[in-house]
Amino acid sequence: VEHREELACRGPPRLAAPSPKAAVRALHIRAAKEYPPTHTQTMGFEKELVAEGDGAEVVAGQTVTVHCTGFVVEGEDSFRKFWSTRDDDSPFSFQIGMGSVIKAWDEGVLTMKIGERAKITCTPDYGYGAGGFPAWGIPPNGTLMFDIEVMSAA
Repeated sequence: VEHREELACRGPPRLAAPSPKAAVRALHIRAAKEYPPTHTQTMGFEKELVAEGDGAEVVAGQTVTVHCTGFVVEGEDSFRKFWSTRDDDSPFSFQIGMGSVIKAWDEGVLTMKIGERAKITCTPDYGYGAGGFPAWGIPPNGTLMFDIEVMSAA
């Protein structure tokens, strides 16, 4: 909850067009919108490696510093940026694996190494859920995509 207020002050950066994998993912997202999951279904996150890291693996309990851009997935090949640490070059730090951030970050960043950059796309149950996050324009049950680069972990 604390990170939401801090992040609301930051703006987002621009990314290249989505990869071919994104088109396939968008089809799954469109299907999910046409046939929305029930509250008992959980789907999780998908990670797409952008650049491999050469540092140590991230470990639960560490304070991790990342650069990140967050997007709401609005349809096939349609993304709306809602936040970015790159706009004002202000990396974000949090304690990983302790529930201080959304589940997609807690679990997704734990699969990364220092220096790695990946796109993590998450279903609502791993994001902001049924409530969304209206202050950032994240709708209820919004599917999100984050471009995350792990800068450090200690």
